[in-house]
Amino acid sequence: MKFVKSRFLAGMLLTAAVQSAACADGGSGAMIPTGVTAEGGNIYISGKNLNPDKCAMDTVAIVRAANTDEANRMMSLAVSAMLSRHKISMWFIGCAPVPWAPSAPQVVSVALSDG
Repeated sequence: MKFVKSRFLAGMLLTAAVQSAACADGGSGAMIPTGVTAEGGNIYISGKNLNPDKCAMDTVAIVRAANTDEANRMMSLAVSAMLSRHKISMWFIGCAPVPWAPSAPQVVSVALSDG
């Protein structure tokens, strides 16, 4: 019974996360990162970010990864791009609160860009 209950709760949380992400406008774009910070369990990518959802900040984006492995991959891509001065493509989905401002764009996907 405990197993079924925990699977049900996990499913409900996943559904809520998908629904809230789907309700955001979102957008995508490419930029050269000028900084990458890991702080308080979050990853922040600095630079001239695109801000499709008109969040309060447009110079930093917060990475919202599905799990730790994905967060590590996104951070590695961002650091590699910053050090090599290459662009990364990012997919934004809504705004999220950050410690120093009401909100910043949420990044849910990062890829090296050739453009």
